[in-house]
Amino acid sequence: MSRSICKLFYSFLLFPAVLALSITGVQAQFSLTPTDSLVVSAPADSTITILQIDAVNEAADSVAFTWRSIESTFTGGWDVNLCDLGECYDGIPNSATMIPAAPGAQGYLKLLVNPLQIAGHGFWHFWIYPEGNLDAKQDLYFDMDVLVVGVDQLEFAPVHASQVVGHWAPNPARNEIRWTGVQDQNASVQLFDANGRLLATERLQGGSLNLEPFQTGTPQMLILVRSSKTEPVDLTGAQRLLLLPLTGL
Repeated sequence: MSRSICKLFYSFLLFPAVLALSITGVQAQFSLTPTDSLVVSAPADSTITILQIDAVNEAADSVAFTWRSIESTFTGGWDVNLCDLGECYDGIPNSATMIPAAPGAQGYLKLLVNPLQIAGHGFWHFWIYPEGNLDAKQDLYFDMDVLVVGVDQLEFAPVHASQVVGHWAPNPARNEIRWTGVQDQNASVQLFDANGRLLATERLQGGSLNLEPFQTGTPQMLILVRSSKTEPVDLTGAQRLLLLPLTGL
């Protein structure tokens, strides 16, 4: 075998390892903070709510982040605009590339939502990735619930915070959620929709709650109220949950 053929042969052997290292390096270029999924609520009489997720540049060089709008669904009549690192837009364009972020700095996507006193729900799904590196994309989500009059009487923080231990996870969820960090794994749970309507009262099974009966095919907000009593009587342990469809996202 000639020397050139040997070199070619070994190149083919090394190519998968080189490719894996290359992809790993690309995917490690940035991280999302504080989370990749922001879930918020606001009263209908609020003015502007700001939702922001940062993309921290972890590469050794400056990175220009590209974003792409995958889904933008919100109640009619709302005023929704988007800003990124370098530009604020009228509405939400399909995609754009930010100005470069230095090492350790961050790009960001920032939604400015004014519900104009209209109760409803909004859901936004984006891809974000270093310019030209779609393989390194990460998904990020914004979910906003604007409460109708009276729903804000559901106090979403625990009533007896000192007595509450544990939390629901994961959030967002798809088909199942678990209550972790407590001894009582068979408590009763009430599920409300975003308008405060009671959907069901369920019992945890070993700390788990099956969410498939509440799937609608579109992202939705649920309010979960856990109680150690047979029938929940207060909002101890209440938490908002974003329930994603089983497929499609």
